[in-house]
Amino acid sequence: MAANVMTAGSGIYNPSPGIDVVRYDPNDAPYIYNIDHYTVIELIASTSLYQKALKIARIEENEELNEYIQSHVFVVGPFREGNHWVEEIPIQIREAKLKE
Repeated sequence: MAANVMTAGSGIYNPSPGIDVVRYDPNDAPYIYNIDHYTVIELIASTSLYQKALKIARIEENEELNEYIQSHVFVVGPFREGNHWVEEIPIQIREAKLKE
């Protein structure tokens, strides 16, 4: 049975803001920590991903859609990056500072 150990998020000053969720899973020994990364997209309409998604979904931009997009933050993932299975929690997560 896996258990959540910690969650760390990075904010707007990070060029790639996101959330890392660390789980402890003894069944994966010696790589007992599993890390899933989620990308946070605050202004999705300004990304190339947005136009691509509209094209794939065959949706035309309109005022209602743009208002919705501008008033929400999107969390995309999970992604299993190169550090998904690790023996130790990476320093940038382990030493993340609490937001004041």
